[in-house]
Amino acid sequence: MTWADTKQLIANIWPPKATFLPKDYKDLKGQVVLITGANSGVGYEAVKLLIPTGARIYILSRSAERLEAAIAELKKQFPAADLHYILVDFNDLTTVKGAANSFLAKESRLDILIHNAGVMALPTGTKTKQGFEAHLGINVMGPTLLQELLTPILFKTASEINTTPNAVRVLFLNSTAHGQSSPKGFDYDKLEDLTRPWMLNYGDSKAETGIMILQWAKAHPAVSAKIPVLLVDPGYAKTGLQQHLSWFEAFFVNMLLNDPIISGYTVAYCALSPDLTVKNTGDYIIPPGRIGRMRDDVKESCTNEDGKKLRQWILERVLPYA
Repeated sequence: MTWADTKQLIANIWPPKATFLPKDYKDLKGQVVLITGANSGVGYEAVKLLIPTGARIYILSRSAERLEAAIAELKKQFPAADLHYILVDFNDLTTVKGAANSFLAKESRLDILIHNAGVMALPTGTKTKQGFEAHLGINVMGPTLLQELLTPILFKTASEINTTPNAVRVLFLNSTAHGQSSPKGFDYDKLEDLTRPWMLNYGDSKAETGIMILQWAKAHPAVSAKIPVLLVDPGYAKTGLQQHLSWFEAFFVNMLLNDPIISGYTVAYCALSPDLTVKNTGDYIIPPGRIGRMRDDVKESCTNEDGKKLRQWILERVLPYA
């Protein structure tokens, strides 16, 4: 990690106050937002901020009970909220196509796609239902499949329905932990290694999310010419993401964590700010809405042949479930 990376890490612990606030948000009536994993934490706070825009919001997550509880609580605060949920479990690739089809059966447009769901600190050796290392499978492979399945509706929306420049957007939540990833952001020879420490697997998965979504943008130039694709670092937010930490790890980590609303403002900035355009595709946004930086070698993998090789490896394994 370079000194520049370290400075950004420290800056994320004490971010400035948000200046792009709900009063600045545009009207999204008639538009559709889809966000994964938003029944709590950063995603939940982002949904709270987006509800008053009037958008129809779909939350994708794996627990109907928790989704229903979250939506009920949100509707207490916002009775007119246009909220819906669809079940998906990125631990099982067989659920992703069904979730995408359920959404596509209901909607003919998708204006903002926010990949928020993720896991951290799962025990070494934890596997998905298909046998992949869990951080890779849940944080990268499942969302990659969803992204591929929703590519046509994103392009249709940007080309035919919501043609306001830069209005249709794709956001992928990232993490400072990508700075702890392998050289280039991943180790091609260790993608199926189930013996590595969780921190290395998690760091690689966060680097890989950035690589995959920006390689997606490169592979679909007609789409990405119309749609800003942004990497969102939510900073250090106190969420359920820390639930698998040991008590010792949690003791120290909790001293650094901020209210997740700060992260929510960061997501809303990336989703709605008029300052962001397709020229910002690939930018790494840090709280509460500043352009930060990815580690240099990871940034290079987002567009080079190394990253393309990773994309091919993952697509070969997820597209059979499309």
